[in-house]
Order: sequence, then structure tokens, then C-alpha cells
Amino acid sequence: MAMNGTHYFEMFRYKTDEATDEVNFHRKAIIVDIYFVVNFHGIRSFLSGYDPSQNNLVLVSEEETATLDFFATILPKELIRRIPHMKFLYGARWVDVIGNMIAFARAKQFARTWLPRADHVTVHLYSTLFPPNYFPYIFEYVRLAELVYFVPSHKGFYLFERHRPLSRRQKIMKRLYSVAAGGSLDYFVDSARFPILGLGEEYPEKYETLLEWSQISTKYSFQYHEFEPNALLIVDMPLQIYSGIDLAASQKTLVSYFKAKIDLGKKVHLKPHYARPKINSFQGTELEHRVRVLPHDFPVEMVFDDYTEVYCFQSASMMSNSRIPKFSLLKLLTYKDPALRKQLIEDAKTVSGGEHSNLVFLEPFS
Repeated sequence: MAMNGTHYFEMFRYKTDEATDEVNFHRKAIIVDIYFVVNFHGIRSFLSGYDPSQNNLVLVSEEETATLDFFATILPKELIRRIPHMKFLYGARWVDVIGNMIAFARAKQFARTWLPRADHVTVHLYSTLFPPNYFPYIFEYVRLAELVYFVPSHKGFYLFERHRPLSRRQKIMKRLYSVAAGGSLDYFVDSARFPILGLGEEYPEKYETLLEWSQISTKYSFQYHEFEPNALLIVDMPLQIYSGIDLAASQKTLVSYFKAKIDLGKKVHLKPHYARPKINSFQGTELEHRVRVLPHDFPVEMVFDDYTEVYCFQSASMMSNSRIPKFSLLKLLTYKDPALRKQLIEDAKTVSGGEHSNLVFLEPFS
């Protein structure tokens, strides 16, 4: 049965509580807009423009558990589907290429039978680059959509460039992957010049009017219950993941710095990285149990204004135009490789976007 060109369909919503993770019958709906969300990057644009009064479909990879948990909190009545995991190898061996093509073809077939049928909808894309498991699902809805928009989420910063020139092998792989996935793909590169797949077609841009994070909290009735007066916040990227630093020496410096803050009466809160919630930079140190570790499953910008100062190593959250003092700890670390120090500092400036001039890099102290 159709109404105004849009199909009714039986829709399922996923619970995101790990203890009760199952598919539950939800309700019949008329889909108006479809949103492909990668993770917390660009989520401000999504939350600013999203209209909960419409019947929408939000698609997120099943691996993005922090994002799914956050949506379960602020969008409890919305229709959300998890995009299944897909094994994909970026190796250039032909056996890997063939395996990737088979994976794309299977995902494409599954998308055509699993996804709700919906015509004349609007598709919103918040990135050019998606994990490979997204592509067959994006192309399936792009094929059916009336409108497709690319929503730039970082105002020109933190963007990848198209990889040019492509090698002969990359041209062949690009063509094969596009056919297998069901749409146009292309290679992009980041600052390290590592080639990664992205959407090949350029879609019309749609800039959302960005709400302040305080307005977003109000819009979705988001309440944060971990507030303490006279507290500072560390936005963590766990030091344990960096092979080019001296972990013990770097932790010793950080402990010395923040122990002095605690001795002055400051409370120290740490927001774990959403993709690495089980480790943090103070594990195994004398401050491990004196630093209050917050939940990982919310965009940290939503609570910036609750703190007197914010610290990070490098984080896209520093693009927030919150007026609280923002500091990077990168120069306090001890590096085995001087080139890594230079690269991380440049990356921190890049991901801070237009706010990079307001990010203060703390200098080593004697």
C-alpha cells in the first residue's frame, strides 16, 4: 500500500542495552527522511537539523555502540537500524580484492531484502567517508531517493582529499568495488596520505544551522548527572595506543601536572574516547582512582560549559566554540620519535578547525 509515493512497511527498532540486545517489533511508519550517521564526528550537524516530529529512519553501524547507546537515550522513540558488520581488507592483493567484492555483493543483496522499502524520501549523508559496510545501504536508498544531500559537518576542516593520481591497480579496484557495492566509489587520502574508500559522486551540499550544544541538550532533554563544582575535564585519547611515545615518562609528567591541580582543590574528570572506553591515560598510575571517569557514550561537547577548563591531546571536540579555556597536553609527552610529536601537534590544530587559535599547547615545565 502506498501513500503520497511513500510505502508503509513493518519496521523494527533495536534495543541498545547490551543485556537485552534483540530485535523488537516497533510499529508501522511512513518514512520521510533517512539519515546515515557514522559516529560522534559530525553529530552536531545531525542533532541540529534532525526533526523528531517526522517519521525518520536512522542507520548506524552495529559496531558504533557508543553512538547507538547515546541515540537510545536521546532518541528513544525513533526508528534506528544497525548496519551489519562487513569484513573488508585494504590490502592490495587480488585475493583480498576478490574477498572484498564478494562481501560487497552479499551486503548489497542483503540490503535489498532487509531494508524497508521507501520511495521519494530524502537521504542525508554526514560524511564523504564511511566504513565500507555502509556503502551498499547508502546506494540502495540513494537509488530510491528523491533528494540526496551531503551535509558538511566540519566547515571545511578535517576533510579528506580525493587521491590523485590513482595507480592503474587502484583504478581497477575502484571500478570493481563500485560495481560490487552498487554505486560510485573513489579513493581519498588523509594527511598521512593513506588511501581510503569514499563516495565517488558529489551530492548537493546542505548546510545545517548549527545549534549551540546547550540548545541541543534542551532540544533533546538531555540531562547530565555527573556535575561537580570546580572540576576540570580531560578529553582522553589513551596514551597506550601511541607506539611512538615513552608511556611511563609521559604518564609521570601528566600525573605530576594533574596531582598539583588536585592538591589545589580541583576535581578531575576524564571522558574516555568513545571508541576505546575500557582504557584511559591514567590507568596504572597513582591517580587512577582519583580521576573520575565519565560515561563514554555521549558527545563530550554537550558538557563543556559545566567545567572550568578542558584538556585534550587531540580531539575534534575542540572545534566547539565554548569560551572555556582549552588546552592540549601533547607537548608534555615524551616522544621516542620527534617526527610523531610534530605530526600529532599539526593534526591537533587541523581537527580543532576554526578554534585552533584558541587551543593552548602546554609547554614542558621544569
